[in-house]
Amino acid sequence: MFKSLIVSSLTLLLSVGSLAIVSNVKASEANDIETTASTEKVDPWTNTDIQAVVKVSNEKGAHLYTSDGKVIHNRRLAPWTSWYTDIARVASNKDNISNPVHKGTYYRVSTNEYVRGIDLVTPTYNQLR
Repeated sequence: MFKSLIVSSLTLLLSVGSLAIVSNVKASEANDIETTASTEKVDPWTNTDIQAVVKVSNEKGAHLYTSDGKVIHNRRLAPWTSWYTDIARVASNKDNISNPVHKGTYYRVSTNEYVRGIDLVTPTYNQLR
């Protein structure tokens, strides 16, 4: 009898403890959902995976841009050079773009650097590295 009372008490404690844990987890998930919904913004970029080579067709070279469209003033690609690209990124027409002057297509030429399509000739697609 004493043994079954202890087992019943432990079962009750474990049940109550697990209910408290489940309640805390659900409250935490609800907070995460509310936070996500309130901070969610429209992505100003549309990325497309490609395999292409782009060529700088500007005799002065081409400026490089950061992933958010800001110009990198101290870096350029040399004129008439070709570059492998794996991502074509298009700036959308949404109002939350940080640099709305530079809308258009950008091609990734290094991990975090892009070149604007206006500085290039038509890319040659399906190029392997």
